[in-house]
Amino acid sequence: MASAFQSCLALLQLQVYRETLELQPNVDEKGIDDEADFQQAEDLSKGAILKATLNEGSGEVPATNDLVFLHLRIGKGNSYLTSTRPEDGGQGHPQPFILGKSKNLLKGLELAVRGMRRGERAVLDIQPGYAYQHRTWVLDIPPGLRKGDTIHAEVELVEVVPGRTVRAVLAAEDTFKVTEQAGRDFETPRAPYKVKLHLRASTPSSDDRPLGASQTYFTMQSGTPLEATLGSGQLPPGLDAALHSMVRGERSIVTCPHEAASGGTLVPDPDASGSGRAEFAIELLDFTQVRDLTGSGELVKTIMQQGEGVFPVDCPVEDSLIQAHWRVRRQGTGEAWVFDTRSAGDAQRPIEFDTGMATVPDAVDMAVRLMLEGEVALVTSSWRYAYQGRADAPQGVTEGDTLEFEVELVHFERDQIREDTTTAGRLTVASKWKDQGNMLFKRELLKLAKAKYLKASKVVERIVDYADDQTYEQSQTLQVSCYLNLALCATKQREAAEAIHYCNKALEVDPACAKALFRRAAALALVGEYASAREDLQAAVNIDASLEPDAKRETARLASQEKAQAAKQRKGFGRFFK
Repeated sequence: MASAFQSCLALLQLQVYRETLELQPNVDEKGIDDEADFQQAEDLSKGAILKATLNEGSGEVPATNDLVFLHLRIGKGNSYLTSTRPEDGGQGHPQPFILGKSKNLLKGLELAVRGMRRGERAVLDIQPGYAYQHRTWVLDIPPGLRKGDTIHAEVELVEVVPGRTVRAVLAAEDTFKVTEQAGRDFETPRAPYKVKLHLRASTPSSDDRPLGASQTYFTMQSGTPLEATLGSGQLPPGLDAALHSMVRGERSIVTCPHEAASGGTLVPDPDASGSGRAEFAIELLDFTQVRDLTGSGELVKTIMQQGEGVFPVDCPVEDSLIQAHWRVRRQGTGEAWVFDTRSAGDAQRPIEFDTGMATVPDAVDMAVRLMLEGEVALVTSSWRYAYQGRADAPQGVTEGDTLEFEVELVHFERDQIREDTTTAGRLTVASKWKDQGNMLFKRELLKLAKAKYLKASKVVERIVDYADDQTYEQSQTLQVSCYLNLALCATKQREAAEAIHYCNKALEVDPACAKALFRRAAALALVGEYASAREDLQAAVNIDASLEPDAKRETARLASQEKAQAAKQRKGFGRFFK
């Protein structure tokens, strides 16, 4: 493309463009950022970027994170090779960039734009070190240009949008969301949530201002809203990604390239012959939580009726006492419910249970943790999270069925530890969790039991204020008991290192704990440390002589194990040397 760049240089005296640098008080420990700033200042003083203003602008200069819309002509020598201007064959609409973040904006252009004002137009001479040789340029170099070329450019700063309202929503950093009206809460939807929105999709003409596209090609802005499932392919990727960052009641405009505005099954593609970009004016009316609780699709929760409160701070995420109703049937059959808590006993009285105790199906236990009081949810569950390994599967369902539970959270009470909870209160809660762990252990639910013991031990570990010696001794006894139970669970799971770890923690609290030595001996035997195991058994007897009969039986068992292991090794070596 022929250009007026050279004639501009002849008519105008080139001025050396110097960016005003703001030295940050907090720099990298090695001074790398500081050094780069000084090097940049020196380069600019030597003419790394030369600028001549053609038209003055007005207003404030843009700042880092601001969204700027630029008309650009870029080339070398006497011609421009790429342009946004329609008279040069460009698409006619300014291109958006986020200052300091957009990877497709030359460093020299970015530095120049930082000193420009809205409406200003200038020509630039950019040395290679601030063009395609700059370390921040990681994209392909446009056809006709080389890495070592000095770049001639014309730039017009058309519009500036404050960075506080702007967000890049795709990894390519070419799709931007500008918030026009903030929403009313802080929860954002995600796949596979169902969203309801008003939408206007349009493309800009060469006469339109940025974020003011006038050529509408799809709209659902009044009456029935557009309903879609995020991540399902129903919406084009740019629109889908923008909705992931919105909250209820928010109104935003999204600008994106055609490829990010295409491919949705519910929204038509923009005309490919237009400006190359599209805009979505969005109002997010509401969304329904659809949560894949396992990440495998085996347990999916969909809200049917909203609860009261703010998600997730008002949910019983931690183990809690729950009051709830639920019913279950095979998925998608429309059959009668095969079990309903309202059909047993007092129909209006909810079932009460503690989460984390395996008293209800995992599907119910896991779902209520992410519910608000008054919420009703439909939970689709595989057999694994419904009744696998349980004896309470209702008649009418069989192993392998996919089931749906309808769950209502009526009320819950947390076993809450707050900053102002007294030491006595903390010990009461910790003792309750330890007792729950004991109940789970007796049912051989070791994973759940360990979770209870661990929670209880963490509470006791954090106690620093003891009213008297009796309270101190009570806490130490409880702490040792939790450690010993954790060690026993780990030993049964054949996790020797973990068992030894908790035995050692018990001995740190009570060096004369014979039971800790005894259980450490069992864990050491798992890894063939028989000599050390015998030492622990003898040390336990030295502390508590009543353990001698048990120690003798354990020593005999160790001897038998050691003998069997030695025989197995000899047999293995015999085969090796044949």
